[in-house]
Amino acid sequence: MIKPINILIVEDNPLNAKVTTYLLKRMKYQSQIAKSGEIALKLLSQEDFDLVLMDLEMPDLNGFDTSKIIRNNGFNIKNPDIPIIIMTAYELSDINDKFNGIKIDEYIIKPIEFDILYIAINKVLFNNIITDFDESTIVNDLNEPFYFSIINNPKDENLLKKYYKIFYEEALDYIIKFRNILEKNNLDEIKLLTHTLKTSTKYIKAKKCRLLTIQLENAAKENNFEEVKVVYELLEKELIYISNIINEEIISEN
Repeated sequence: MIKPINILIVEDNPLNAKVTTYLLKRMKYQSQIAKSGEIALKLLSQEDFDLVLMDLEMPDLNGFDTSKIIRNNGFNIKNPDIPIIIMTAYELSDINDKFNGIKIDEYIIKPIEFDILYIAINKVLFNNIITDFDESTIVNDLNEPFYFSIINNPKDENLLKKYYKIFYEEALDYIIKFRNILEKNNLDEIKLLTHTLKTSTKYIKAKKCRLLTIQLENAAKENNFEEVKVVYELLEKELIYISNIINEEIISEN
């Protein structure tokens, strides 16, 4: 019996993790989610995985440091040479110097799309460079096209509703975290949190909210605290507005 491919998803954003899990399931791969670098290291020391999908922007132990520990065989990792695919919203040129020689096998840009992820996994695990697709070789038991993106082509209405509900549950938590961070005047934490929120807003196609997160992230990068406060007030109103719409149109109907 052929052993199924087992992939570890290291991702602290619940929406990103669920999207990635869904895409891997469509590829017939098994997966587990680690919500932090610490949990990922523990799992990698206890279980056998074939591949790690690594988010970079995580609190406490980020993806850079987690990857470094894996390669240096910290935590008694079972396979320090395990392939690592980085998942990031940044261009590689913007983050390459942060790896400091750490071996990374591939990287993909968030938000994650089926074809990009499929190409990366085949390249890393099977040394198979794909330039064209044959749908029947990937998901021949599904009626929908192989190209699936929650952002660009949401064909699964029930799945999309699940993502809206996740966002609804996250929204209040984002507001509380932002308020606490603003009280501490911590711009680095603002940048980290807006980076996480930015991806979630794109998954649910909340364009205005996404633009505000980008504006907030840029203001934090420029150390412009006055602009951060002004933009955040607008962002909080938008988060509340979106939450109310989701509650009225999706959650209440159930």
